[in-house]
Amino acid sequence: MNVLISCAGRQAGLVRMFQAALDGRGEVIATDADPLSAAFCLADRSFVAPPIAHETYLDWVVELCRANDVGLALSLFEADTRRLESVRRTLEQAGCRLIGAPPEIIDQTEDKVRTRDLADDIGVAYPGTWTLREVLEGAALPAGPFVVKQRGGRGSRGLAMAGSREEVTTLAQQSSEADNWIAQVRLVGEEFGLDVVNDLRSRYRGSYQRRKLRLESGEAQVAVSASEEVLLELAPRIAERTNHQGCLNVDLMLVDGAPTLLEVNARFGGDYAFSHAAGANLPALLVAWAIGEPIQEAWLHSRPGVTSLRTSSVLPLAAAPGSWKPGA
Repeated sequence: MNVLISCAGRQAGLVRMFQAALDGRGEVIATDADPLSAAFCLADRSFVAPPIAHETYLDWVVELCRANDVGLALSLFEADTRRLESVRRTLEQAGCRLIGAPPEIIDQTEDKVRTRDLADDIGVAYPGTWTLREVLEGAALPAGPFVVKQRGGRGSRGLAMAGSREEVTTLAQQSSEADNWIAQVRLVGEEFGLDVVNDLRSRYRGSYQRRKLRLESGEAQVAVSASEEVLLELAPRIAERTNHQGCLNVDLMLVDGAPTLLEVNARFGGDYAFSHAAGANLPALLVAWAIGEPIQEAWLHSRPGVTSLRTSSVLPLAAAPGSWKPGA
């Protein structure tokens, strides 16, 4: 059985984790529209994909999986996962299990205004959030401070700080896309990452959590694995609501010991590596579930108190990625 990582981007480390999980029983195939994706440096096979919005894209993925004995497929980009969900049954008929989530959940998690409704459904706090359009229309904002960011943005791209409601109003007046930008109350607390783990039948199996000690551009650079009881209790409630498979990456903040939801991503997050370094092994779980092998209980847990640091590395691109075509 081979594993497909779509929109693999720079997640070369995840390629290596799945190779270790397969342990010689299959290969990791990486695809991306960018021929210089870092994941291509380590993948057993790599192919340049059509743009995910292209009319041929879904047929291309299905035929790639069918011709290359792909038994497990996942994407590292939510928009791609949403499209792949539309051919889930076709992939299954080709012998491939898709790791994804219901499209309505993906839509909800990609919209920071609608994520508020998801938080309400789960029963967890969410920061006060207003579109800049609502600000212009006279929404009653608290005194501040605020974070101003794109409604559907990822990470910290485009993020700005506003110290008061007056600064938010000024930004709103200057914006040409007031419906697509939001102001959120800026919280003070400890930031955590939480991976909610479901099996391939969308049943909750466990969670991994880490406290983020240092962030740069919204990405954790240093983190310590944790086991906060309040997050252990929250994880199954999230899993029940989202009905996903595999990994759901959640960012939260503990404010006076109580969790506030910040962001939800229906995919492996870049911070999963911190939990993997502390003993978690979601790739091994997914491979075992896909081929029907017993799992090891240890894979469902990370050891609390393990501090890990993100490093940079340079990898040679040993061979140019292929340009696979159906029928090739």
